[in-house]
Amino acid sequence: KTIHFLEQLLKVIHPFTPFIAEEIWHLIAERKEGEDIIVAQWPTLESADANFLANFNSTIDIISNIRNLRKQNNIAHKIKIDLRILKSENHKEQFDPVIIKMGNLSSLEYIQEKIGNAYSFIVNNVEYFVPFGETVDIESERKKLEEELDYTKGFLKSVMKKLSNERFVNNAPEQVVAGEKKKASDAEQKIAILTSKLADLSN
Repeated sequence: KTIHFLEQLLKVIHPFTPFIAEEIWHLIAERKEGEDIIVAQWPTLESADANFLANFNSTIDIISNIRNLRKQNNIAHKIKIDLRILKSENHKEQFDPVIIKMGNLSSLEYIQEKIGNAYSFIVNNVEYFVPFGETVDIESERKKLEEELDYTKGFLKSVMKKLSNERFVNNAPEQVVAGEKKKASDAEQKIAILTSKLADLSN
C-alpha cells in the first residue's frame, strides 16, 4: 500500500520534478523496458468521504491545541496528561486513539458537564479540558480566555458588518452568504462558551 501510494504521488509531482520522480520510480520497484513514469497512467480522481476528512481536520486541530497548551504552560511532551471532552455530536470518536497517541494522554474521558480547575480549548464548538496540575497560574489562564473572547467578539463584529451590508447580501453567491452566516453562528456559540468558562474560573 505504501509503495502504491508513493507511486501515485510520483506521478503527480513528475511534471514539476521529472528527473527526481523518474529516478525514484525506478528505485522503488522493478520496471520493464519502457515502463517509465513519463508514460504511466495519470491517477484517476475518486470520491472522498467528506465527513471523514472533516473529522480528521478536527482531530488535527485538537492535537495542535494540546501541543500549544503544553508549550504555553511548560508541560513536557513526555509527561502524560488527561483529557476530558464535553460530550457533543460535533466530536466523533473514530480518531480518539490518534488523539491519545499523538497527545500522549494517560486518559481520555467524556463528561456531561464542564469542569473547573482545568485548562481548556474549543474545537468545532466542542469544549476540551485538561485538569490542572499541582501549580497553575489562574490569572494567566483567565487572561488568555479574556484575550480569546475579545478576539472572537471582534471577529463576530466584522462578520455582522458584512452581513448588514445589503449590497453584499444581495450580490454575493448564496453559498458565500451562507458561509458568513455560519461563521457568525459559530462565533456566537464560542463567545457563550468562553463567557461561561470565565465565570467558572472566577468562582
